[in-house]
Amino acid sequence: MKIQVVFTLCLLSIPSWVLAQHLGDTYTNVVFEDGAKVRSEPSMNGSVLGNLSHNQHFRFCWQGLNHPDTIGGKPGYWRQIKWGDSMGFVWNGLIANGVLASKTTQPDTFLLRYNSSGYLEFKLFRDGQFSSSFFFNLEAPGQLWGHVSLGKTWNSQGKEIIALVFDKGEYKLFEWDGRRLQLSNIQLSDESQLNGRYAPFDGAIINTSGVNIRSGPSDTSTVYGTLPKYSRLPIVSVYHTYDRDLRRHWHCVKWKDTVAFILADYLDVAYKCINSNQLEGQRFLATSNALYVFEGDKIIDREPGWFDSDDKLIDFGNRGFGEGVQFIAKCYSANSCGQAGGDAYYLWDGKELKYFGDDYSVGDGGYSDGHDLIFPDEKDGVAKHVILHKWDSEGSNEQVIGCQDPHSDMLSSNFYVMKYEEDTLVEVPSKHSKLRETLSTEFPGHSLMHYMFCDLNDDGYDDVLFFMADRKYYEHDRERERAVLGYTLGNSTMGFESITFSDRLVQDGYNLVSFSNYGNEVTITIRYHVCMYSGNAQEAAKTELVYTYDKNAQKLVWKSRSQAENVESENERSIVLGNYQNQYFKTNTIYFEDSW
Repeated sequence: MKIQVVFTLCLLSIPSWVLAQHLGDTYTNVVFEDGAKVRSEPSMNGSVLGNLSHNQHFRFCWQGLNHPDTIGGKPGYWRQIKWGDSMGFVWNGLIANGVLASKTTQPDTFLLRYNSSGYLEFKLFRDGQFSSSFFFNLEAPGQLWGHVSLGKTWNSQGKEIIALVFDKGEYKLFEWDGRRLQLSNIQLSDESQLNGRYAPFDGAIINTSGVNIRSGPSDTSTVYGTLPKYSRLPIVSVYHTYDRDLRRHWHCVKWKDTVAFILADYLDVAYKCINSNQLEGQRFLATSNALYVFEGDKIIDREPGWFDSDDKLIDFGNRGFGEGVQFIAKCYSANSCGQAGGDAYYLWDGKELKYFGDDYSVGDGGYSDGHDLIFPDEKDGVAKHVILHKWDSEGSNEQVIGCQDPHSDMLSSNFYVMKYEEDTLVEVPSKHSKLRETLSTEFPGHSLMHYMFCDLNDDGYDDVLFFMADRKYYEHDRERERAVLGYTLGNSTMGFESITFSDRLVQDGYNLVSFSNYGNEVTITIRYHVCMYSGNAQEAAKTELVYTYDKNAQKLVWKSRSQAENVESENERSIVLGNYQNQYFKTNTIYFEDSW
């Protein structure tokens, strides 16, 4: 997909530690300047199609990338966006360089804009409404690479610390007290998330009582001595020898004036150490077999877990769960197809360290699936809960000209509101569980693939567009149920008044179905034969159905239908076979359930 190409291009000049440290992105789809003009061409000579409000989100058009230009002597570029039924262009200087949610005054959100001359502006939005601006003139620290809220630190006197990270590992700190944002000169206990430099830790730790230390890498070698739990030894060589009889490795350590050997299971090799910014004197150590909590040099707790020397260790603060809790994460990368990459979260409450859950994805060729955790301090987060997002997708090989939805490759996408109870995440009742319960009763032979909450009738309650497929879609030796597209209107009790559906809209051979809702229009896009492994037996195609909501009839009304097919040519592109947005739809009222 083109979204993957753009993403890759944006990352080429950024060090790997920046990508792994979970800094906020500087490439956003949020408007910074109120009244930003949308133009018909990537030029000041282009006619004005309309205006965008600050904090308004827009859709990218991924083909064409950016269009360089110079305005007022300042170089920049035009971003191509979706505008109504066509495309428009917005100057990049009018777009936010970051969106940052406060960890202390939720749901406050900051937009930030920065240029290389050192000019920096924050805009504060409270409950979605503009509140105030804060201006700074920095000493041109360089290119902005990311941003992050560190929450309250032990020495910030109750203020939230926000960090902006620049090239060469430099950063600037700001403090937020709920009213004013200003530069901060506090000293952080740990800078690893901002510059990739970890605290030093010497040696490895014995994790079991009565461990033998031997003269050689064998259980028949001479025993030099027996060590108590939590003894520390210098490492000479990790995984020095593989013992075929025991099917385990031996580490080589320094013992007095010689070298000795200990089975790897009993020795935790130190990989990454971070000092806590939240609690003075505490630190966290990731080792080969476990995560440790230290108070000074004293070990407070140890939680088993497998770590690799390349994994990163990040203190995420309370993640919106409030005072008294701290999330520490192991950040791991996939080294080949079929391997998982993501974060393993551990919860520290000041007394006990526990494994919390994994946030990861797995990719294999064009196919990928994910298990995402959405915390309270993230967009759409829920207080005191996490949202589990399970999804799978397949890369699309279509070359359709026009604006594409960056999430159009989702095969399935479902959400679960979870609560941490008795050392595990368990689902609690929510609008998502209510929807699954309602639709499984109505369509027992189908699986809910994905859905989108929106307010179709502007009554303030969540309505839903949904797509369901046969539970046994991949069993080709049986007659399959037809796929179902539909919508249901929500009410004040988090229930649904009625279900309107059609099983005539999605035909055999489909790969992807997606929804979008902009203004008062709903667009349903159905793609056929477009995924990486769908084969070349038939040409890729897509159908777009557009509906508007009729408040009088309380139904979706069909507005247009268009179809496009790929063709093989020297420059592979699409041709529009038909766009039926014509007088027929203007003179005939066709409801969703009657469309085809």
